[in-house]
Amino acid sequence: MDEIGDGMKMGKAFAVAVGMVLMVSASGCFGGPVYTFGKNCSDESGTTTEQFSVSSSGDLTVALGGNCGDGSVSITIKNPSGDAQYSKTISSTGQIGGTSTMKGMSGEWTVVISLDSFTGQIALTITQ
Repeated sequence: MDEIGDGMKMGKAFAVAVGMVLMVSASGCFGGPVYTFGKNCSDESGTTTEQFSVSSSGDLTVALGGNCGDGSVSITIKNPSGDAQYSKTISSTGQIGGTSTMKGMSGEWTVVISLDSFTGQIALTITQ
């Protein structure tokens, strides 16, 4: 497929993935989002480190969606004590999706997202 066709196909996949993540977040099964991240990448490398605050000890739900065309993406979520509560690396092509539950605790949490020559889309939402 030509570059425009590939871009449209990846854009549609990203829209579907983001929609799925938002549906899970807004479904009423979980509380409101405490952290969101979304990115459309073309052969990108680098690391993003961000923090979010949690004010109570209830469980947290991680919803991940997107599409991997090439390269890899790694996501690590650390609790306020610095312990990794969630870790996932995606390096195979295709759709990315799923949810996971983490034991919550109040305080500042850290999200580390590392891209290695990643082409695709990624959407991450954490709700409580």
